Amino acid sequence: MKNSENEQYYFEMFRRDYPLPEGAVEYGDKPDVIVRGARTIGIEIRNFFLEEGSLPDSEQIQRKAREAVIAKAHHLYQAQAGKKFELTFAFDRSVPIRDQTSVAQKIADLAATLQKSDTGQLWRDDFQHIPELSFAYLNAIEYPDACWRVSQVYDGVFMSLDKLRTIVEEKELKEKFTGPVKPTGFSLSWISWTGRRIRKLALTVWQV
Repeated sequence: MKNSENEQYYFEMFRRDYPLPEGAVEYGDKPDVIVRGARTIGIEIRNFFLEEGSLPDSEQIQRKAREAVIAKAHHLYQAQAGKKFELTFAFDRSVPIRDQTSVAQKIADLAATLQKSDTGQLWRDDFQHIPELSFAYLNAIEYPDACWRVSQVYDGVFMSLDKLRTIVEEKELKEKFTGPVKPTGFSLSWISWTGRRIRKLALTVWQV
């Protein structure tokens, strides 16, 4: 999906949740969206991360680590020629993955103990030795192409207001807006979050 199409998608979500003044909608750049009505409004849309993506404990890094761990664990398990059942896991975000190989091996070993288990959620005691996990579900039906998955759990979390102010200030001071809408003031309008990542942030820019 092109960036412009992505911005339009999030703007439509924004417009669904936030009442906008009547007017014709135009898509462009700097600002990304203009609503022309009795008062012209420009809207900028951008990503906002609750944590720096370069930090080892950040959701950006840990999400990839979880996927890698489950893929490796499945590969290790398959080498044992066990049953071709499916497993779904969720991870505890308060316990970041430090050693992918070690965690993968523990999960593979856990799966090896489930050969006679029935479909259903595993008891926490079954994987208490794997603190990185918060949930595990077994589908005991065998499939030729059985998959192991990571289940993402979403929750609402507080963002850093200081970081949010910095984003607004950067937009106000650095962006060179084109067209009839000039950056005379910004206000936070709408947020949609996924886990510890704020997916999109919409800022309204009011015309003089």
